[in-house]
Amino acid sequence: MNRTPFERRDDRLVDEKNAQLVIGVLGFLIRLAGPYSSIGVILQQARSEIISLLRSQQQATPEIRAAA
Repeated sequence: MNRTPFERRDDRLVDEKNAQLVIGVLGFLIRLAGPYSSIGVILQQARSEIISLLRSQQQATPEIRAAA
């Protein structure tokens, strides 16, 4: 098994940059489908969950850095 010497452990739940991109795409799709359509409501819920994950990760990050 070949491991790269630059491999590092990543304790983040989600990648912030990718999550922001997905939030933007979901916002576009919500506007396209309509916020009150059934698919729009489902997309809003998905966007809300990703935002929640980002917020909880951002709140936990200072605690992890302080412990290091």
